[in-house]
Amino acid sequence: MSEELPVRLQKVIARSGVASRREAERLILSGLVCVNGRCVRELGTKVFAADVVLVNGVELKPTDLLYLALNKPRGYECSNDPSSNFPSFLSLLPKDRRTVHHVGRLDVASEGLLLATTDGALTQIVTHPSFEVPKLYDVWVRGQVDDVVLRACVEGRRIDGEWLRFEEMDCVENVGDRSLVRVKLHGGKNREIRRLIESFGMGVARLKRQQVGSVQLGDLATGKWRVLTADEVDSLFSYRTSGSRTG
Repeated sequence: MSEELPVRLQKVIARSGVASRREAERLILSGLVCVNGRCVRELGTKVFAADVVLVNGVELKPTDLLYLALNKPRGYECSNDPSSNFPSFLSLLPKDRRTVHHVGRLDVASEGLLLATTDGALTQIVTHPSFEVPKLYDVWVRGQVDDVVLRACVEGRRIDGEWLRFEEMDCVENVGDRSLVRVKLHGGKNREIRRLIESFGMGVARLKRQQVGSVQLGDLATGKWRVLTADEVDSLFSYRTSGSRTG
């Protein structure tokens, strides 16, 4: 913490890399955050640079902000649960980069561009639907995707009590009983692409995220990572003030 003016507690926690802003709020409400020896449960609490903040009994230490892009392979999980049967995406990073948390999720069977950061503010922008950060996916479908399905996916339908829809969906090619489609989302509900496509009696053979905002997967090799450029970081933060942009 380096600001001279007081800063909201959840923002301080998010900046430290311990959790996203939303998770930081949950920690505060759960009574797991102490400031100068006193348990704090108020989300509006502000702290100064000299204040001692403990989360789960561990004192926050200032960390450099990291912004990374990974090409997540299939079979890796967006978590660090030691009891999981799948390796964590963090295992793809060197030890001095494992302070990051994932920005949004790709399920175990999905692959492609995964952003990771220590900056909770960026996570909030990229993952909250109100900022309308577009995400582009290539999806290999078991079945023939025709104009009826394309139109229905954009119009949306209710599945298990949730309204699911794609911002855009285009068919790249139909070969035999397989189709390659390109999907654009602004949100990202749990397994939204798979659930919506499967509701038409088709399956997803492969799902690969190609782009988040203006950040592209490009030629980044599977299992490799890179640091985002300053321009890429600035472009993601620009959604905070400009709303929907062309991705």
